[in-house]
Amino acid sequence: MRVSDVVLEFAKVLECERELALRADVDALGVIQGKKRALLDQLLASGAPADEAAHLRELALANVQLIRHLVACLSSLCAPEAATYDAGGGRPVGAMSRSWGRL
Repeated sequence: MRVSDVVLEFAKVLECERELALRADVDALGVIQGKKRALLDQLLASGAPADEAAHLRELALANVQLIRHLVACLSSLCAPEAATYDAGGGRPVGAMSRSWGRL
């Protein structure tokens, strides 16, 4: 595969990964990671020009931030944090948490 083909294919996979993250398609995100790893190995071996590699790195880092945000959102849906104060304004009984007293 030519360098330009590897760069183009990797960019397509990154765009697909972004779309999957925006749709919160966690299953498909897991599946695409294998293809991304294989293309990354090819990209690293291809000797892609520095400017193209830098652009792909920016896209990949943006996807990482998007996926981290998705994980945080999904985590909060699965296990919401306990209330800092109860309905009467008092603190809940139990072990003190780092968030107690924060508004």
